[in-house]
Amino acid sequence: MRNLIGIKWWAVKTGPPMKAPDEKKKQDVVEISDDEVPNFSEWEIFVLFPGDGIAISPGSIHAVYSVQPTIFEGWFFYPFTSYKATLYAVVQEHKAGLKITNTCHPPLFANFFRLWVYYYRIWNKHGVAMFEMEGMPDRDNFLDLVAICRHMNRLTPQLQQDPEEPTYLWPMGFVQDRATVKIQVSHWLGIIKKGKKKGDPVLTKLRNDWKKRKQILKDSVTDKPKKHRQVDLWDAGRLE
Repeated sequence: MRNLIGIKWWAVKTGPPMKAPDEKKKQDVVEISDDEVPNFSEWEIFVLFPGDGIAISPGSIHAVYSVQPTIFEGWFFYPFTSYKATLYAVVQEHKAGLKITNTCHPPLFANFFRLWVYYYRIWNKHGVAMFEMEGMPDRDNFLDLVAICRHMNRLTPQLQQDPEEPTYLWPMGFVQDRATVKIQVSHWLGIIKKGKKKGDPVLTKLRNDWKKRKQILKDSVTDKPKKHRQVDLWDAGRLE
């Protein structure tokens, strides 16, 4: 984020990334009133003047206050070392809703399509050697990106939607890109599955690590009561 005009306070909570409240403890969470002064003892507060910028990692808890009318410009970055943190933040938002983070704003999910297609082309050319190449994610971060792309329909972004408005649907090009990426991801998972059957040690480890990650992700997104689940906007056919 970069400040263009005005002065803004940007508070970032130190320590571990955000985590969705436990479902059993949600009723014990007390909302902070507008008149109450929050406790910022565990926060770092930055004063941003025109020209100043700040970058925070995925899942960072933060709060913003405009001292003066401000204009900001910002970008979302997905470094190849951050896919693990991104997956964690996406899961936490899926469980807690929009109040906790903006990690998986719907338009941002298109970036995962581009990232996957880029890595998939490199994989088809170099295979497992891509993990040793400069600028490429390691095995763990790559599998986290695979998990995001493979289970996008389970990690549905949540929208602030007026119940009186028509139901939102993804543009057809977005749906087609999503379908193409899921086919490619399935093909890649088939490659490592065949590699395990043939006894390839590297592909065997990838396959085993993927199965563990898949089970953890499945457990993480299925423990939320149905009444809190977000509407799946991925398939227009469900409205027919």
